Amino acid sequence: MFALPGGKWLLLWVSLFWWGLGALAWGAPAAKGLPPSPQGIQLLKVEPQPRGESARLRLRWRYNWLEVYDAHLGRVVASRPYANVDGGQVALGPQIVLSGPGFIEAFSWNLEPLWRLARPLQWGSWRAAQWGGARGPLVTIWDGPQGVEILALDSQRGKIWAQERLEGHLRWAESGPERWALVVEQPRGATLFLWDPSLGLTPGPALGEVQVASWWGAELVIVSRGEGGKRTKVALYSSQGHYLEGWTWPWVPHYLYLPPHSNWGWWVACSQGGSWRYAAFNRRGAPQSAGQGRPELLALAPAGQGLYYLALGEAGSLSWGELAASTPHLWGARPLPKGAEPPELWSLEGGIALVERGSQVWTGEAESKISFYPYPGSSVRSSPPLRGQIESAESLPEGQLWVSDLSQLYWWQPLRGIMVRTLDLQPIGDWTKWPNLAGVLLLGGAVAFFIFQAQRGKQLYIRPLAGVEAIEEAIGRATEMGRPVLYLTGVGEIDDTQTMAALSILGYVSASCADYDVPLSVPNCSPVVMSMAQDIVSRAYLQAGRPESYQSDSICYLSGEQFGFAAGVCGLMVRERPAAIFYMGNFLAEALMLAETGHATGAIQIAGSASASQLPFFVAACDYTLLGEELYAASAYLSQDPLQIGSLKGQDAAKALIMGLIILGVAAVSLGYHF
Repeated sequence: MFALPGGKWLLLWVSLFWWGLGALAWGAPAAKGLPPSPQGIQLLKVEPQPRGESARLRLRWRYNWLEVYDAHLGRVVASRPYANVDGGQVALGPQIVLSGPGFIEAFSWNLEPLWRLARPLQWGSWRAAQWGGARGPLVTIWDGPQGVEILALDSQRGKIWAQERLEGHLRWAESGPERWALVVEQPRGATLFLWDPSLGLTPGPALGEVQVASWWGAELVIVSRGEGGKRTKVALYSSQGHYLEGWTWPWVPHYLYLPPHSNWGWWVACSQGGSWRYAAFNRRGAPQSAGQGRPELLALAPAGQGLYYLALGEAGSLSWGELAASTPHLWGARPLPKGAEPPELWSLEGGIALVERGSQVWTGEAESKISFYPYPGSSVRSSPPLRGQIESAESLPEGQLWVSDLSQLYWWQPLRGIMVRTLDLQPIGDWTKWPNLAGVLLLGGAVAFFIFQAQRGKQLYIRPLAGVEAIEEAIGRATEMGRPVLYLTGVGEIDDTQTMAALSILGYVSASCADYDVPLSVPNCSPVVMSMAQDIVSRAYLQAGRPESYQSDSICYLSGEQFGFAAGVCGLMVRERPAAIFYMGNFLAEALMLAETGHATGAIQIAGSASASQLPFFVAACDYTLLGEELYAASAYLSQDPLQIGSLKGQDAAKALIMGLIILGVAAVSLGYHF
């Protein structure tokens, strides 16, 4: 390790230390062994264990991490990094089965890889379910540009033992008590298919324009639009695809709920003006009860054999309750504060939960509150304010688990009104973010190495820039013609990096103008930039031994308005007719106006900007142009300062290495190696 020969080196290493610490702290293993997720976690499944054992939670993390978390023990029981988490799907069964474009992969409960199957279908949506018991097949259904593909896999070994392919696009698929039902959109319309891995595929009837399809116990309910789209057609099919019953209603369904262990179904329709209708019907389609609600319907949730509802009245009052087979029951009502968003309705075991979202008064941070209503007339249980926006709820044997999107995990038991556990998942130091730290150390180490080499006197090669080489030519031309030099630093403020680079180059240009005793004019649109430019130019003339040639009026302030500044500069060009014009810094829509006027005066023009939208105009109208980062490299090229040269060479070396790693990564992925 080389020595630190001054305050600049100390500042450099302190910066590197904080950069590295920030890379680690971006999201680290959080409390109780949970990995980070600055954007929240995704709860895949709550898996209650038999014989009263603790529940396990399957968690998928957005940053390439898988977890199996024990809710009662409060710790992770299995974890592993996984590069294909984002955008994948999960099959629930005796294993954790993940899927993504072109592959299916299975893991055991301790997240050990079991098998991997590469699929020819590279793009499309994927559905999966475990069917047939613990040792039954894993059924996967793919919907992509090649059509619908159905696979039955040996869930223990991942071997294909049944496969079907259908033309069209998948509208709906769900496993029933005996077989799968699929609704596929084909050129002739939607068609019902029934599939048994052992017996194969059985085509069913044409269905028309399907709106809703669902299993109702051992039977299928298909809801489609009737002729003209003004009536709704409902058809009941057996599990073998045989037509059983059918009826039409004048309502267009907004919500259809079919309790799996009941002969009753629920139908809710919304009409114009905010009113809504509801009805309970049996398997023969006869409505057993019907009613109409005048308030605006906000939400519905299943409740055993009925429905929970949340509605907003005309006077801004909230009401919630249960739609029973005979008449609706009102559970509660209260006014909605003016400007507040209505709460969300969740159906939990034994009651209704209203989730209210808001923000703290002073800090503005998002927070949520959950109110639980066990039954009409009972005492309401409310949670304390929970940080973040609560997104989901999952039932546990002894309560509920709530997950927020701000890396906070809550386990609340609403029936008892207590918070069992709160886990803070905010990052402290993310050991899964080693690439961030490696990148910071790589860049910082390369910059430090080349700065050290430059300070020791080693000549570091920098590619010549045509625009920089032409600076001497432009100033020499102005000397021969006896005309001034015009230098513009753009329309950026002093905190703009392009303006700083322009002022650095101005130091070299002003020194050359002072040596040749050439008048230099630097109009500005910022008073602060003008003060900096005056100091730079006056120092250059003083060092050249010509302080009397410095004219402070030539470094002036024109206007802070963009086009007012441009008009003033164009007038200056026409009056003084400079022989050389430099455009260095941040330019916007005035770039072409300035460059065209300068070209009309016959001046040699050199431009440099990192504004990608204006570079084409400079290239077209100027003699030389510094493109993008060449503006920043020009300062190091002209000054030959070891710090600037070392920084430039270090960044170039790091970029070259990163480009090489990208090429290797593309080649590895193309050959089938995934990381």
